Amino acid sequence: MKMTLTKILFFCSTILALAMPSKADVALFEKSEKAIAKTNFLRVTEAIISHANITKSATAVTIDDDTNNSSKKAKRNYIGISRVKARKSNAIDNKQLKLNDNYLEAQKSSDTVNWVAQRTAFWNNWIDKCFPAKNWSNTTFQTIGRNYNDFKQTNPILDNEMKAMYNTLADANNYLPGVINSGAENSDPVKVTVAKNEIFYKIVYKGGNINSPSPYYLSESEYNWIKANPSQLEQKLGLPLSSVSAEYDVFTIKSLADDNVIFQSIIAPTKQFANATPNTVYNTPGGKIQSLIINNTKSDRWLKSSTPKEQINPKCLPQIDN
Repeated sequence: MKMTLTKILFFCSTILALAMPSKADVALFEKSEKAIAKTNFLRVTEAIISHANITKSATAVTIDDDTNNSSKKAKRNYIGISRVKARKSNAIDNKQLKLNDNYLEAQKSSDTVNWVAQRTAFWNNWIDKCFPAKNWSNTTFQTIGRNYNDFKQTNPILDNEMKAMYNTLADANNYLPGVINSGAENSDPVKVTVAKNEIFYKIVYKGGNINSPSPYYLSESEYNWIKANPSQLEQKLGLPLSSVSAEYDVFTIKSLADDNVIFQSIIAPTKQFANATPNTVYNTPGGKIQSLIINNTKSDRWLKSSTPKEQINPKCLPQIDN
């Protein structure tokens, strides 16, 4: 069976397109157009099919190579990603180690800070400004508390009870006005009976003692609050600059009777300034509850500790309202 040259070319082009020959194959076919036209159609077809199979095999090999290359590439990528993750993990670990080191260094620095020196410098600065040379003639200290005359007029019975706690009437007249004035101006002392073995605390500057008849003490709960808030110690207790310190000793007094009487009041605010420069004022707000043990010198009623039971060593500067 003979076919025209046009039909042969059309048929061959269709087969070539289905077999996906390369551009080079098409060019070769077109270059040999005349020879193909003179050749038996079946031989041409066989030649084309044979070439298509060869091309397909070559393509399969290429695909296999691509698959292998893709697999190798994926493996390389996996290894690369693993390395990146490892580096990131190491970086995170190193960062955490660095943070831990910084924390430990901060803790170490906090522990090694010379708080005694810092607190001493802090208080010396205020003493120089408001209590020059620690001389009482150079300073004014005021307690903004309960007026004694008003108190005894409105509370005559309580006034007499408190006076009776002193050894002499002269001592009562001398000391009681200051004791009443140490309490907040809008409140009066409250009478309290304490049991045997009940303990009260007195905070004094380091190296001090409680040999004097000073009646100002703290209950256990008030004392525990001060220990938990050392930056507020001087402020809440209304301490004058003569009593502040970088460190404090703590003494105790124990009740020896079941019917011991004390009085409690809210500590009043205070202010202190140098007479020559009254515009620079050191203030305290007070606010804690003080236990007034007026008859604390009576050894049959009270037992004072002769040495400090504890020490308060604040690792912070005082927080003051000035």
